[in-house]
Amino acid sequence: MSWYRNRTRWMAVFAGYIAVLHIGATLELATPLVWLSLQCVIPAFAWLLLRHVARRSEGSYRTFWHLISTGCLFYFLALLVWSYYEGFARIDPPVPSLADALWNAQTVLFIAAICYLMAKERSVYQGVKVAIDAFIILIVVAAVMWEYFMEPNLGMMLSERDWAAISSVAVYPVSDLVIVFCLLFIGYAYRGLFAPRVQGFLTAGLLLFVCGDVFFMAGFAGGADTDGWADVSYAAAMFALASAGMYALGGRPGGVSERHRSGWGENLRYLLPYGVAAVLLVLPITQPGEERIESLVANGVIVSLIMLRQAFVMMENRALLRGTSRLLRETDYLANHDTLTGLPNRMHFEKALAEALETAPSSRIAVLFFDLDRFKYINDSYGHDVGDALLRQVADRMKVEAEGKHIVSRRGGDEFTVLLQGMRSDAEIGEWTERFLRCLAKPIEWSTHELLTGASAGIAVYPQDARLPAGLLKKADAAMYKAKAHGGGRYCFFTEELDRSFARTAALEHSLRRALDRGEFVLHYQPMYETVSGRMIGAEALLRWQRKNGALVSPAEFIPLAEETGLIVGIGEWAIREACRFAKLWLDACSEPFEISVNVSPVQFRQPDFAKRTMDVLRETGVPPEALVLEITESLTRDDEAIRKLEFFKRQGIHISLDDFGTGYSSLSDLHHLPVDALKIAQNFTKDMLSNEKQCRIVKAIVALAKSLDLVIVAEGVETEEQFLFMHRLGCDIIQGYYFSKPMPEEELLAKSGRSAS
Repeated sequence: MSWYRNRTRWMAVFAGYIAVLHIGATLELATPLVWLSLQCVIPAFAWLLLRHVARRSEGSYRTFWHLISTGCLFYFLALLVWSYYEGFARIDPPVPSLADALWNAQTVLFIAAICYLMAKERSVYQGVKVAIDAFIILIVVAAVMWEYFMEPNLGMMLSERDWAAISSVAVYPVSDLVIVFCLLFIGYAYRGLFAPRVQGFLTAGLLLFVCGDVFFMAGFAGGADTDGWADVSYAAAMFALASAGMYALGGRPGGVSERHRSGWGENLRYLLPYGVAAVLLVLPITQPGEERIESLVANGVIVSLIMLRQAFVMMENRALLRGTSRLLRETDYLANHDTLTGLPNRMHFEKALAEALETAPSSRIAVLFFDLDRFKYINDSYGHDVGDALLRQVADRMKVEAEGKHIVSRRGGDEFTVLLQGMRSDAEIGEWTERFLRCLAKPIEWSTHELLTGASAGIAVYPQDARLPAGLLKKADAAMYKAKAHGGGRYCFFTEELDRSFARTAALEHSLRRALDRGEFVLHYQPMYETVSGRMIGAEALLRWQRKNGALVSPAEFIPLAEETGLIVGIGEWAIREACRFAKLWLDACSEPFEISVNVSPVQFRQPDFAKRTMDVLRETGVPPEALVLEITESLTRDDEAIRKLEFFKRQGIHISLDDFGTGYSSLSDLHHLPVDALKIAQNFTKDMLSNEKQCRIVKAIVALAKSLDLVIVAEGVETEEQFLFMHRLGCDIIQGYYFSKPMPEEELLAKSGRSAS
């Protein structure tokens, strides 16, 4: 219904309608019945349109537009009744008639719509105040109407003795004034009920309706010929109400928005009922020396209403104060507590720790830092709902175990901290820590699942480890990581050695962040040989960190740190690009097939753009996809998104090798579904397979499994001729290890094969 937005066209149609209606009736171009029928067009259209608007509206606005549309319907029906008398019966309509009843009902509906919306969109107390204000206005209007209109003409009205006619006509000015005052309320005390354009048309429509009543009353009382202007005003009123409804469809409000108000409009909101009531104080002055019983009664009622209104103001203020206090308490609680578990949060804990250090500087205080051992696995396997339920039960257990003596908080994720005060010895601190670890090690029942999760804990003690809250938390966190590195399910105290190790790790991380830019990373290549022919078919690229001073940093030391900090993403991409560059150099020098194998970290592999970046490297270096082998760990085979990424690489021709097979968590029943080309037997198995019967059986089982699945078998860590001959007899396809060659720079590898780097 976007057609209503063309305001010029819409106004032109209405102007043409009014011109035809008014000029045609004046010049008597058709019968009166035709013009009476034309007068019904706009009210009927307004009723149907506003009925549609009501159905499309929500909340209290639906009821508002239903009342307005019903009022338009009553006006339409009143016109039909009036048309019957003048057009068909050809008599003057009686006063009162059914038309008067319908018109009065229409006015009541308009007033009810405005009052309903004002009361509905405010609180109970404000609704009561609106009702009291309305009563005050009605009483003042009634008193003024009695004083200046009805009482001076009381004799004439009584002589007519047509009470029904007098009552039906006298209702119009009273109801019209009520509408005007309601519009003032909407304009100054209830701004924001409607969009400005909607409110403008609504106000114009109701005011035009009042103007129509004024023209009608003037003709009724004085005999003046104002019927034409009354008809035009009524038609314009219906048109304006219909326009308000149409603009409301374009952007329906969802409720009252309190906008900033200032100046006399804001003051009018509070002074309007009292200012109207002050009108009655002027009446006795205008009639000095006369008994004005009516004014005294009206003043007494108004004073009572004002006192009642003030009582409700006081009740509202008290309710607001209670609500504000409750809101402040809730805000303070939310600011200091974790929303999931209800435990004190990080800010609350750090504040309590600082207060404990200030109030008891000589006492022994310990900070326990807990981290759940298997939470990530449970959260990924069962979903976040189960993970949240687990955290809530962990929090409940820790609160019960603390016995109200110590502060337990959730720091974030699966990390919890405990503040122990008044401890006498490290042994007592250890006993409390063991209590928490034991309660967390018990199975947690969830639906049909039994969840097993333990925790690792780190301990920092005041004042020996640190004297500030930040230092205690940092060192307890470092001790927790040491406990987790030792297998989890235990606790560790912070020690000076741990402090030195922590400092070394921090220094190593600092150097690691700059190593890539400084060009300190190099690749060494370990050849891979075909078992049957002894021919070199490829090489594995192994990352090395060689500092500017020539010192080599062990991969076992810096690769876990790179994965933890996320630096492995950039380092890994560099390694793939450098390995592909070397593979291209090899392929250009020799026409024989050659594969370059590159280890891919799970952190790097899970990057959303890893597949795109890998394909970009192949295009930039010119290496065919079948020359690249990506070596992944078994942990990735439990990730659906990772498997989809592996399937993509498989379709592109890139080979996938499952590295260190047998040391991870892959399911043998799912292995035949995985998009892999090769299994790489872990060095741990090949190293002791000839001296350890169990290791030997494992190797034989892995080879048999791979053969049954038509997968290539790669044995790494082969160092002796006996190991090589054993793997040869088992049917292993590719051998890699010191028996043939150690990892070497690319120049040595090229020279070893009779080729030069040039």
